[in-house]
Amino acid sequence: VAEAVFFVITALLVNYLIHKKTQWTQVRSESEHKRYERLKYLIDQKNATDELKAEFRNHLTEQIGYNKERFEMYESIEKGSSRLTWVLFVFSFSAVVGYLFIHHEWLLLVTAGFPIIAASLHALNSITNVQRLSDDHKHILEKLEKIHNEKEGDLISNAARLHSVLTNNDLIWAQKTLDSQVTPP
Repeated sequence: VAEAVFFVITALLVNYLIHKKTQWTQVRSESEHKRYERLKYLIDQKNATDELKAEFRNHLTEQIGYNKERFEMYESIEKGSSRLTWVLFVFSFSAVVGYLFIHHEWLLLVTAGFPIIAASLHALNSITNVQRLSDDHKHILEKLEKIHNEKEGDLISNAARLHSVLTNNDLIWAQKTLDSQVTPP
């Protein structure tokens, strides 16, 4: 009976969390859409004003900074995890070799414990989609920097490209978030 009750509670909790994740994703997407409304309005006026220029530069600068920071953060998590994994591997291997000569119990703990820690790091990075998030931020950063470095084209077309990149990125983010088992931070 207790097992059935816990199963029902777990099923209800999972359903609730899926609903909340969907709701959160929709609210975030709506807020991002509203965030770029003024830019879209100014683009639709088809008049290269100082206001459009300022709005374009603000969004572009802000998004380049944000995506660069996120890309570097996720990349450092990956690199740090990789380095730590190698250190744990070296200690584990050394403990195995050491145990051949010195039969201390703590060496057995190292040989078993450190690989578990390394596996846990990889599992955590996998569950939280660190590699995908790093790649996504790098990809959008490259698009934004291309717009930033573009000397050709008029302000209206560059602002329209920026708006398109940002809104398409948000749609892709929302779909990936809803498809993933864990909501990215």
